[in-house]
Amino acid sequence: MTVICNATPLINFAAINRLDILKEVFGQVIIPQAVYDETTVSGFLWSQVILQAVASGWLRSRISYTTTKIENWFFTVVTNNIFIFTK
Repeated sequence: MTVICNATPLINFAAINRLDILKEVFGQVIIPQAVYDETTVSGFLWSQVILQAVASGWLRSRISYTTTKIENWFFTVVTNNIFIFTK
């Protein structure tokens, strides 16, 4: 399953060095370019963990989806802060 993820889960899982949980549960995770920029900037404490996930290929950055493309995705609110889009 492929999901689109916002910054909060990446930050939280990277902080405990467990991004592998996202990989195991979802396989491939796509993040919008804005999330990539936010989580990989110089000085961000866990940016190297996120960059390693991107380099390994299961975490991928894409340009933000338009509203028309999002309409074809199934939207699930897992918690107050985690939004998962699946196709």
